[in-house]
Amino acid sequence: MEKIQTEFKTLAEKIPRIENSRIPKFEFKLENHVGKAITNRLEHMDLSSFHTIAEWDKSETEKFAKDILGIIDFEQSELNKLTEYITEKAKEKTSD
Repeated sequence: MEKIQTEFKTLAEKIPRIENSRIPKFEFKLENHVGKAITNRLEHMDLSSFHTIAEWDKSETEKFAKDILGIIDFEQSELNKLTEYITEKAKEKTSD
């Protein structure tokens, strides 16, 4: 590992990188188009998934929310909103 740090890192820093500012950066907010697409997909999950989610604690639900977001940028407050949305949707779907 140290060899990588000393030899290859300095070489990698010399290689020019192309920045492409035209590529849109996805950012999650519950109210934006990314959030609406995610909540729409959650709305149509199968009932057995909701039964499983309803049994989770907050940390498990938050991990699930992070897995959904993947590489999408998000703020902690928006992650909290998504976690709460998932929890409430699971309660709603399983209360019948």
